[in-house]
Amino acid sequence: MVGAERNKYVRKPFFAAKWSQFMLVENALVAMWKATQSRINVRIEMKANKSNGLKYKNRSRMFQKSSICAYIQL
Repeated sequence: MVGAERNKYVRKPFFAAKWSQFMLVENALVAMWKATQSRINVRIEMKANKSNGLKYKNRSRMFQKSSICAYIQL
């Protein structure tokens, strides 16, 4: 009886924790995907506009940082 009562209270937070972990991973994957998409666009822009390369280089660095943040979230 004690075991059953304990399970009743333990089960819900356990699933809630698992669900929040899943959501965190999903959000991180979405963030990484967005970061890689943006980085690909920036690389294409860098090839097209070599005259103002500095501006685009800085922007690609910014996207690299955002993808690292996504890795840390995982």
